[in-house]
Amino acid sequence: FCFTTIYGLHTIEPRRSLWGKLRNINSGQQEPWISMGHYNVIHRAEDKMIGATVHEGKTKDFEDFLVDTSMTILRHNGREFAWTNGNTYNRIDWALVNAKWMLDM
Repeated sequence: FCFTTIYGLHTIEPRRSLWGKLRNINSGQQEPWISMGHYNVIHRAEDKMIGATVHEGKTKDFEDFLVDTSMTILRHNGREFAWTNGNTYNRIDWALVNAKWMLDM
């Protein structure tokens, strides 16, 4: 299987580069693949508690990546929100898997 770890930067443009690199890995991936880490991006409004409103522009690239690559977010146990600054709580850490992972692992 293939395992990648992620540390995504906190701004949109560097993350777009990350999505491109991950798309390249996905396009040639024949084995089960899991990609885990600190993506530093919210998937849906429910992934944020308190703080500024989540706008589609901040989540669209991640959603597009998931759709384009057919990657799936793995369910998790434990804390719902992995990051906080004391005022806002966010889920920005993800474990993503391809279909081969779901079938074989």
